[in-house]
Amino acid sequence: MKQETARRLEQQCLQLIREFDSSGLGMEPLLSALREYEELYDPDKNHDAAYAETLQDRPWKQCSCDICRKLGYHVILFRGAERNRRRGFHNTWTFYRRLHRELNLPGLDEGGKSSNQRVGNTAVTTGGWTHDSVR
Repeated sequence: MKQETARRLEQQCLQLIREFDSSGLGMEPLLSALREYEELYDPDKNHDAAYAETLQDRPWKQCSCDICRKLGYHVILFRGAERNRRRGFHNTWTFYRRLHRELNLPGLDEGGKSSNQRVGNTAVTTGGWTHDSVR
C-alpha cells in the first residue's frame, strides 16, 4: 500500500464528509470515496450498507451529549486515540441515559441534564460524574 495514495484517499474522504455534513452534498460521492479507500487496505470487506445507514441517520446530529455537539461527524471517525477516547465517553453517556430511562430512575431532565443533590455530607450527582463525600 502506498502511503501517498492512502493519504490522498483519506483526505478526499474527510473533505467529502465535511461537505456532506455542512453543504448537503449527496451521499453517493462520499460512499464512492469511502469504498475506494476501504479497497486500498481491506479489499475483501464491503461496509457500504453500514456506511450508508450511518450517513443517512447522521447520529452526531441527533445526540445531545457534549461530545457529539462539539465534535459533530468526527465522533464516528476511527482516527487516533483522542477521538476513540471521546467516543468511549459518548458511549458511556448514552448507556447511562438509556439505563436511567429503562429503570425509570430519577435524575435526568428532558434534555439529559443532571440533577444534583446532597445527602448528608455526600454530593450525589445523578446525571453525570459522581463526587465522593467530604472526608
